[in-house]
Amino acid sequence: MEQHARETGATPTGPVQQLRNWERSTVLQQPTQRGLLYYKAAPAPLAHEGPLLRWLSERFPGEVTTVVAIDELRGGFLMQDLEAVPLHETGDVARYEQVVHRYGEMQRAFIKDLPDIPRYASAGLAERVDGLLSRLPELPAPLGPQEIERLRALGAQLKSLCDQLAACGIPDTLEHGDFWPTNVALRDEQAVFFDFSDATVTHPFFSLRLFLAEMDSFLPHQPDARERIVKAYLSAWEGVTTPEMLFRTYQLSRPRAAFHAALLYVERILPALEAKWEMQNMAVWALHDLLRELETLA
Repeated sequence: MEQHARETGATPTGPVQQLRNWERSTVLQQPTQRGLLYYKAAPAPLAHEGPLLRWLSERFPGEVTTVVAIDELRGGFLMQDLEAVPLHETGDVARYEQVVHRYGEMQRAFIKDLPDIPRYASAGLAERVDGLLSRLPELPAPLGPQEIERLRALGAQLKSLCDQLAACGIPDTLEHGDFWPTNVALRDEQAVFFDFSDATVTHPFFSLRLFLAEMDSFLPHQPDARERIVKAYLSAWEGVTTPEMLFRTYQLSRPRAAFHAALLYVERILPALEAKWEMQNMAVWALHDLLRELETLA
């Protein structure tokens, strides 16, 4: 941070502060004459975020975090302050609709121009079901024996849903991986997306799982928020197939989204962390989601 300040003439106006230090990243803040700078570093499997943000900003300037320097040695990067209002602070469902529609448009634009990040081909996820189910008792925070047996009993159904989703015709593209409303901001009328450390190339509709997860907390006075947000997102995919098939694809994607999240944590994220006590809960939460979705369809 100090080297960048010297090289660019961004004179520091205060001390560096550590904003966060946890299992999966460290974040520092540096006030300068040219505004706030932030430094973020993560373990190796999550350290592609800086290069990915640069790649994204070349295609959609101003709509993702601006990276000013990459620290390859430590897997980190420097970024400018967003100077934007966090989406979750607006309390406006129309803003949420705007954000998800734009996000869907961006995903659609990447279909033939994919970034170099981990790939979880949606057409091949059925082949990974048995591997994940066999590892359930080994998880640091395991499910109960009855839950494990229920998931294993639904394995064949999950494979069938994987095949059905792959047959719907929506191509794989960039999937944010951590698409909470707290990871989007608004600069005037423009959405700004950030925190792409969990991004993969897979089925695009998986992103809605986290975005909708706590909608009752974000928009407590909008009982139809979920329906409106799903409709706004799917409208970005009009023309790929019929509206009826788009909605069916979304319905099929829900258990698969939970499966993908569990797979991502078990295979990539948890093995990279020394301290797993908080992040392991994300894997178990995804597995609980998966079980609930499968039993609802059964």
